Amino acid sequence: MNTLPPLIALADGRRVRPRRAPIIRPKEIELHMTVAKLLREHCLEGWDWTHVATGELENMRKPGRMKQLGVRQGWPDFILLSPSDQPHFLELKRIGESLSSAQHEFRLRRIAHGTPFAICNTIDQVLAAFDLWKCTRLSLSDGAHLWQS
Repeated sequence: MNTLPPLIALADGRRVRPRRAPIIRPKEIELHMTVAKLLREHCLEGWDWTHVATGELENMRKPGRMKQLGVRQGWPDFILLSPSDQPHFLELKRIGESLSSAQHEFRLRRIAHGTPFAICNTIDQVLAAFDLWKCTRLSLSDGAHLWQS
Protein backbone atom coordinates (compact mmCIF):
# COMPACT_ATOMS: atom_id res chain seq x y z
CA MET A 1 0.00 0.00 0.00
CA ASN A 2 1.55 3.29 -1.11
CA THR A 3 0.90 6.37 0.93
CA LEU A 4 0.65 9.72 -0.72
CA PRO A 5 2.23 12.87 0.65
CA PRO A 6 -0.42 14.82 2.61
CA LEU A 7 -0.81 17.72 0.16
CA ILE A 8 -1.27 15.40 -2.79
CA ALA A 9 -3.79 13.29 -0.86
CA LEU A 10 -5.76 16.43 0.04
CA ALA A 11 -5.73 17.59 -3.58
CA ASP A 12 -7.01 14.13 -4.56
CA GLY A 13 -9.91 14.54 -2.09
CA ARG A 14 -8.66 11.94 0.36
CA ARG A 15 -8.70 12.22 4.09
CA VAL A 16 -5.29 12.93 5.59
CA ARG A 17 -4.18 11.72 8.98
CA PRO A 18 -2.26 14.46 10.79
CA ARG A 19 1.39 13.66 11.44
CA ARG A 20 3.22 14.40 14.64
CA ALA A 21 6.15 16.74 14.43
CA PRO A 22 9.40 14.83 14.97
CA ILE A 23 11.09 15.31 18.32
CA ILE A 24 14.59 16.64 17.87
CA ARG A 25 16.87 14.38 19.89
CA PRO A 26 20.56 15.13 19.37
CA LYS A 27 22.83 12.12 19.52
CA GLU A 28 24.25 11.47 22.98
CA ILE A 29 27.83 11.49 21.66
CA GLU A 30 27.41 15.15 20.67
CA LEU A 31 26.61 16.02 24.29
CA HIS A 32 29.61 13.96 25.46
CA MET A 33 31.93 15.85 23.14
CA THR A 34 30.50 19.23 24.21
CA VAL A 35 30.96 18.39 27.90
CA ALA A 36 34.54 17.22 27.29
CA LYS A 37 35.29 20.48 25.43
CA LEU A 38 33.73 22.51 28.23
CA LEU A 39 35.85 20.71 30.82
CA ARG A 40 39.06 21.02 28.76
CA GLU A 41 38.56 24.76 28.36
CA HIS A 42 36.95 25.77 31.67
CA CYS A 43 37.70 23.21 34.41
CA LEU A 44 39.16 24.84 37.52
CA GLU A 45 42.69 24.16 38.70
CA GLY A 46 42.81 21.25 41.12
CA TRP A 47 39.91 19.37 39.53
CA ASP A 48 40.68 16.19 37.59
CA TRP A 49 38.23 14.51 35.25
CA THR A 50 37.95 11.71 32.74
CA HIS A 51 35.40 10.32 30.32
CA VAL A 52 34.66 6.62 30.70
CA ALA A 53 34.08 5.49 27.12
CA THR A 54 32.66 2.00 27.73
CA GLY A 55 29.57 2.63 25.61
CA GLU A 56 31.52 3.34 22.45
CA LEU A 57 33.05 -0.12 22.01
CA GLU A 58 32.78 -1.04 18.36
CA ASN A 59 34.70 -4.31 18.20
CA MET A 60 32.47 -7.07 19.56
CA ARG A 61 35.52 -8.97 20.89
CA LYS A 62 36.42 -6.07 23.15
CA PRO A 63 33.49 -6.32 25.61
CA GLY A 64 34.70 -9.75 26.82
CA ARG A 65 38.25 -8.46 27.11
CA MET A 66 37.05 -5.32 28.90
CA LYS A 67 35.13 -7.45 31.40
CA GLN A 68 38.27 -9.52 32.04
CA LEU A 69 40.16 -6.28 32.71
CA GLY A 70 37.62 -5.30 35.34
CA VAL A 71 35.40 -2.83 33.45
CA ARG A 72 32.05 -2.92 35.23
CA GLN A 73 28.58 -2.01 34.06
CA GLY A 74 26.74 0.99 35.41
CA TRP A 75 29.61 3.44 35.81
CA PRO A 76 28.83 7.00 34.69
CA ASP A 77 30.15 8.75 31.59
CA PHE A 78 32.28 11.34 33.41
CA ILE A 79 34.14 11.11 36.69
CA LEU A 80 35.39 14.33 38.25
CA LEU A 81 37.61 14.57 41.33
CA SER A 82 37.52 17.75 43.37
CA PRO A 83 40.70 19.25 44.87
CA SER A 84 39.77 17.45 48.11
CA ASP A 85 39.49 14.14 46.16
CA GLN A 86 35.68 14.02 46.45
CA PRO A 87 34.35 12.14 43.40
CA HIS A 88 31.51 13.64 41.35
CA PHE A 89 29.69 11.55 38.77
CA LEU A 90 27.99 12.76 35.59
CA GLU A 91 25.78 10.51 33.47
CA LEU A 92 24.59 11.83 30.11
CA LYS A 93 21.45 10.49 28.47
CA ARG A 94 19.79 11.29 25.19
CA ILE A 95 16.43 13.02 25.63
CA GLY A 96 13.80 10.35 26.17
CA GLU A 97 16.24 7.67 27.35
CA SER A 98 16.59 6.42 30.91
CA LEU A 99 19.21 4.71 33.04
CA SER A 100 19.85 0.99 32.65
CA SER A 101 19.25 -1.11 35.75
CA ALA A 102 23.04 -1.34 36.34
CA GLN A 103 23.35 2.45 36.07
CA HIS A 104 20.40 2.97 38.41
CA GLU A 105 21.85 0.60 41.02
CA PHE A 106 25.30 2.24 40.79
CA ARG A 107 23.73 5.68 41.21
CA LEU A 108 21.76 4.61 44.29
CA ARG A 109 24.88 3.10 45.89
CA ARG A 110 26.90 6.27 45.30
CA ILE A 111 24.16 8.60 46.53
CA ALA A 112 23.88 6.47 49.69
CA HIS A 113 27.57 7.26 50.30
CA GLY A 114 27.06 10.99 49.72
CA THR A 115 28.69 11.13 46.28
CA PRO A 116 27.38 13.96 44.06
CA PHE A 117 25.72 12.38 41.01
CA ALA A 118 24.00 14.20 38.13
CA ILE A 119 22.02 12.79 35.21
CA CYS A 120 21.76 15.29 32.36
CA ASN A 121 20.03 15.40 28.97
CA THR A 122 21.09 18.88 27.88
CA ILE A 123 24.09 21.15 28.17
CA ASP A 124 22.02 23.51 30.32
CA GLN A 125 21.54 20.70 32.85
CA VAL A 126 25.28 19.97 32.73
CA LEU A 127 26.04 23.64 33.36
CA ALA A 128 23.66 23.63 36.32
CA ALA A 129 25.41 20.58 37.81
CA PHE A 130 28.85 22.11 37.24
CA ASP A 131 27.64 25.38 38.77
CA LEU A 132 26.48 23.48 41.86
CA TRP A 133 29.77 21.55 42.05
CA LYS A 134 31.81 24.72 41.36
CA CYS A 135 34.19 22.85 39.06
CA THR A 136 34.39 25.30 36.13
CA ARG A 137 35.12 28.97 35.63
CA LEU A 138 31.66 29.33 34.07
CA SER A 139 28.55 30.09 36.03
CA LEU A 140 25.18 29.05 34.67
CA SER A 141 24.37 32.60 33.61
CA ASP A 142 27.76 32.99 31.86
CA GLY A 143 27.67 29.69 30.04
CA ALA A 144 24.07 29.39 28.91
CA HIS A 145 24.56 31.58 25.86
CA LEU A 146 27.90 29.92 24.99
CA TRP A 147 26.62 26.37 24.80
CA GLN A 148 23.17 26.59 23.27
CA SER A 149 22.85 24.76 19.99
